[in-house]
Amino acid sequence: MSSLVIGVECGGSDTTSGLSCNPVIGRMADLVIAEGGTVIISETSEFIGADHLFAERAADGRVREAFVTAVRNMENLAIRAASTCAKTSPRPTTSAAA
Repeated sequence: MSSLVIGVECGGSDTTSGLSCNPVIGRMADLVIAEGGTVIISETSEFIGADHLFAERAADGRVREAFVTAVRNMENLAIRAASTCAKTSPRPTTSAAA
């Protein structure tokens, strides 16, 4: 198990993934790591808001800091993108007929 490296990737979130798939994958990851294996997770945007839960489980301080930085960068990118989208989105108009 100590030479096992597993990469996990979201295949598309739906209303049940947080209830079924994510807990199962988390428990599998815990078991692999407890036996000395490695689990690599992806989709940085999925960690926004829960990054502290993952950061406390990082392999060491260097990994923890890199993880937190990556999530913060993604969060800032999302904020900037939303701001850009808001400026270019069509605005509702008031109509006398309405």
